[in-house]
Amino acid sequence: MTWWPVGASLFASNIGSGHFVGLAGAGAASGIAVGGFAWNALFIVLLLGWLFVPVYLTAGVITMPQYLKKRFGGTRISLYLNVISLFLYIFTKISVDMFSGAVFIQQALGWNIYVAVIALLSITALYTVTGGLAALMYIDTVHTFIIIAGAFSLTGFLLRPPEDDASVTGDLPWPGVLFGIAIVGGCYQCTDQVIVQRCLAAHSLTHVKAGCIMCGYLKLLPMFLMVFPGIISCMLFPDEVGCVVPEVCGKEVGCSNIAYPKLVVSVMPNGLRGLMLVVMLAALMSSWLPSSTAPCSPWTRFRPQTRESELMVVGSEEPFWKHVVDANALVMMAVGVFLWGYYA
Repeated sequence: MTWWPVGASLFASNIGSGHFVGLAGAGAASGIAVGGFAWNALFIVLLLGWLFVPVYLTAGVITMPQYLKKRFGGTRISLYLNVISLFLYIFTKISVDMFSGAVFIQQALGWNIYVAVIALLSITALYTVTGGLAALMYIDTVHTFIIIAGAFSLTGFLLRPPEDDASVTGDLPWPGVLFGIAIVGGCYQCTDQVIVQRCLAAHSLTHVKAGCIMCGYLKLLPMFLMVFPGIISCMLFPDEVGCVVPEVCGKEVGCSNIAYPKLVVSVMPNGLRGLMLVVMLAALMSSWLPSSTAPCSPWTRFRPQTRESELMVVGSEEPFWKHVVDANALVMMAVGVFLWGYYA
């Protein structure tokens, strides 16, 4: 894999619908300080390319559990990491992205939130059950361009002089932003199985470093494409988005989560609303797709004689060109949703 799909996939597999809803909502609630999470990753991905990946390549491993097994011996620590990673993906990533995507669809289309979740899961399952790592990386590359183009279109509608009392501070102290986020980000960006596999799929270490640099530049965008729109949404709709105290608005998590969907529904014209729905689906699925390869290691441990057909269901590494139909299905889905949003 060349450097630019690696960089795009590193960015897209990390940016999900939870970022559009969560970063915008946090920006609406507390200002621009939350953008430090994305900007801090700019340096962490460089650490990944220059320090961690060379160690993985020298050790001759393709997953973190394999590295831990080779470094410390035994099987318990690698199995422990596999199981913990799966639980973390389910409860802290997939579930959050499901909720965020459902919130957006609920605001945009008026669907019941549970119906929206089932629909999202069904669409994703249609073209991930037979996908592979190369296929996921190419689809992530397409998602990256869709996400950036759609987010820029919304930001363009919102460009205007700021209010005198616009929020420029947040609830995050600077030592935590500089050092605390760096520790958490280093643990995720440099050891997460999904991120590491993207780098190890590159042609050479040079392509890995170039991909990390590209991802670092892309990490500058969430501040302008997600956090700033959230702040603007709070200014435009203070009665609906500005309530951040659960006891006041009657919701357990406040109302700031609808900051980004509210902007899309209220500010953008019909055609671009459809585009933003495609963007949210692309962001949602780009964060779900990587998790389809994660269960392979524990599955083969429990079933050493696993057939290839089983791995195709659990998580595959088949060549991309065997699954071009999956990419075509994605394009057809995107076009269909766009047209539906335009004529609705």
